[in-house]
Amino acid sequence: MDEPARLTATSPRRHEDDRMNHRSRPRRAPRLAAATAAAALGAALLTAFGAGPAQAAETPGDHFDYNGDGYQDLYSVRKSDGALLFSAGRGDETLPAPVSVASGWGPMDVVMAGDLTGDGTPDLLARDNRTGTLYTYPGDGAGGLGPRINLGTGWNTMAAFSSAGDFTGDGLLDIAAVRKSDGQFYVFPGDGDGTFGARTAPGIDGSARTGPSSTP
Repeated sequence: MDEPARLTATSPRRHEDDRMNHRSRPRRAPRLAAATAAAALGAALLTAFGAGPAQAAETPGDHFDYNGDGYQDLYSVRKSDGALLFSAGRGDETLPAPVSVASGWGPMDVVMAGDLTGDGTPDLLARDNRTGTLYTYPGDGAGGLGPRINLGTGWNTMAAFSSAGDFTGDGLLDIAAVRKSDGQFYVFPGDGDGTFGARTAPGIDGSARTGPSSTP
């Protein structure tokens, strides 16, 4: 099997008037498998496939304050040793030196996903490229992560994925993904508990085909 394209990204901040819009951007991030904005990915996917604009999911905790101090934070994976790093935002457009919070994340593609579980705290999505398994890691509100939720295998068939917004208009965050083999665009609707429903494949004409399961 071909090596999957890697996406190590942060999701977009979906409230454009959020007063903390750019507070968590580091001035430099050396040697980090760091984040590109998934907002750009989501917008590009929707534009390319004619699916229409994603809506802002009006749920609490859809920003990236993982430790509850009112400032945006950053998770990243260090390439050199696979450590998962956490940087607590300071509110002045800088970040302190990151703290290693877990090891063994080298094979993982990480997305700062916003609140997927409905508890007002942002969460992570992570894909294990060894097995193709996708997980939700619920944020605990103190800068840590709770027990992961297994979302199924087959996700290494996807070239890119993002929790870029509410694509279905139900107020819950969804996953947008593009399949490597043929460029097919899919939306996996969020269930609000960290899991996702059966995929749909929006067509150029706005139609949608429903897939058999929540896994690729």
